[in-house]
Amino acid sequence: MGIEVEVSQAAADDAFLAASGSNYELFVDVDQDVSAQSSMVLRETIKDLDGSKETFMILVPRSDTETTSEMMMCHVTIPTESYMRANPNALYQHHRHKNLRHPMIEVRQTQLCELPDECNRIRQTPVSARTYRIATRHADGSVLLFKGINSDPVTLNGAAGDFFPLAWSATGDLLATASDDASVAVWDINNGNGRPKIVHTPWKDETINDICFSSNQGNLVIVSYNNGHFAVLDPRTATAAFAQTRPDRQDVMCAKQTGEGYVITCHSNKWDLLDLRSPTKPLYTGTTSRQGEIWNLECSPFSNTVFATGATNGVVSLWDLSRIGREKPTSCGNAKPELLFEHRGHSASVNDLQWTHRDWTVLSTGGDCMMQLWEPTRSSHRTVTQWDAELISEEARLIGY
Repeated sequence: MGIEVEVSQAAADDAFLAASGSNYELFVDVDQDVSAQSSMVLRETIKDLDGSKETFMILVPRSDTETTSEMMMCHVTIPTESYMRANPNALYQHHRHKNLRHPMIEVRQTQLCELPDECNRIRQTPVSARTYRIATRHADGSVLLFKGINSDPVTLNGAAGDFFPLAWSATGDLLATASDDASVAVWDINNGNGRPKIVHTPWKDETINDICFSSNQGNLVIVSYNNGHFAVLDPRTATAAFAQTRPDRQDVMCAKQTGEGYVITCHSNKWDLLDLRSPTKPLYTGTTSRQGEIWNLECSPFSNTVFATGATNGVVSLWDLSRIGREKPTSCGNAKPELLFEHRGHSASVNDLQWTHRDWTVLSTGGDCMMQLWEPTRSSHRTVTQWDAELISEEARLIGY
């Protein structure tokens, strides 16, 4: 799924110019040399005694052949936010071109362990979880569970097929992944017998593209499928609490729930904002400024209205729902005001993305074998305003939804 779609050399040159310009507070470019479908920033960082630098620890599962897969630990040392604010005129970059490297930024990688097969996804329990764990989903259907980066993994069996979705519940007690026959495997990590509960859906012949747990009803699982299918599953009863098919939406590639309880689903180069209390029509539909199917969607941990999307054309877009219907931005041309920023640093599909613990700092992994840690300039994203559902509903009414 992530490495076949490439963009033209002209687009790659455009990405290089965008990444090396003044649009970023921070830009770190790490060449993995081989395929990496996913990456993940650990929540803990290491800070220097003088407070000028901090080190991000990033786990990168990668495969260099069909038989060799490994987990790499990438240490990225960058200036702290307070240092960058005190010294705002420098270009804090570490690029693949050596003449574009700031002396305070350092990158080093070491092998952590071998993996049984190519890793499709890696995810850690959320900050709200009772205990800390890391899970990986592999092409052979296996799921590995780590209690820490130095612990031996436990293999969770019961899922099948070469799928990508993997998600933790807010408490860290439940772990879900996609399986064959469009089913979802859900493990109770603390109380189960090592076997998952299999939740079947109405569409047995469809592919599950994304899974997430509800942010306000922690046991419910939100699932998106090919051919316009979208469902909310209840693992407690092993049934679908809600199911919908919208043929006009083609493949629903990803879906996530915002902190306010609304759901965002992505299809083609568009995203829909849904209210599950009345989901037949979206409250609003947003469109990226460039062609490219949206494959990834992650909601910001520091705002209920900000989210990021990653697309097959290598572009990561940052959005803010609170800007719908408000003034236009200055950084994205004629785009709608909810589009805050476009990161064009990848020359192939965005395979995975993650918000870090540092506000507005994003980790993206591309099919170009590049991993990038970046933050747009503070002038390119505006202060997040208060959520205004009535304004969004009025905007939707005016455009005909």
